[in-house]
Amino acid sequence: MNKSLLSSERHNWMTPLDLFDKLHKHMQFELDPCAESDNLGLAYYNKKEDGLNRSWRERICFVNPPYGSEQKKWIEKALNEKRSVSVFLIPARVDTKLWQEIIFKKASKICFIKGRVRFIDPKTKKKTNPSPFPSALILFNAKYFDKKKFHRACESLGVIVK
Repeated sequence: MNKSLLSSERHNWMTPLDLFDKLHKHMQFELDPCAESDNLGLAYYNKKEDGLNRSWRERICFVNPPYGSEQKKWIEKALNEKRSVSVFLIPARVDTKLWQEIIFKKASKICFIKGRVRFIDPKTKKKTNPSPFPSALILFNAKYFDKKKFHRACESLGVIVK
C-alpha cells in the first residue's frame, strides 16, 4: 500500500483518467478549478492561479480538491458559485462534520464509488495502489442542470443516493 495515501504529507492526488472519462462523457465538464496540471484536458486553474479566488463563470466544473482541511473551502466555494454546477471527487467520510452538516444537506446528488480509487501520483504520473478510503462523487448546484446526466455518468461507478 502507498503509505503516503494514509499520511497527511500529501493531500493532492490526480484523478485517474478512466474515471474522469466516464464522467466527462455525460457531464461535459468545462473547468477544473483546482488542478495540478492540464491532465484532464479542460480549462483549469492551478495552485498559482488560485481557483478559490477566481470566478468559475457559470461552468460545469470537475473538482478533485486537496484532501484535508482545504476540502471544506472548495465545497463552500462551489456552493457560492450559484450558477456553476460542480462534481466533486472526495473521500466518503460520512461520519465527519463536513458530511453531516454540509454535504448531506446541500448536495444535489451523491454517488458512492464501488471499490477503491487508484489515484495518479503527481510526481510519478503512475497509478497508486487502491486508496485506503472509500470515495464519492458529489453533485452541487444542479438546480438548472439535467440530473439524469449525473445518473448516466455514475451508473457504472457506484450507488447513487439522494
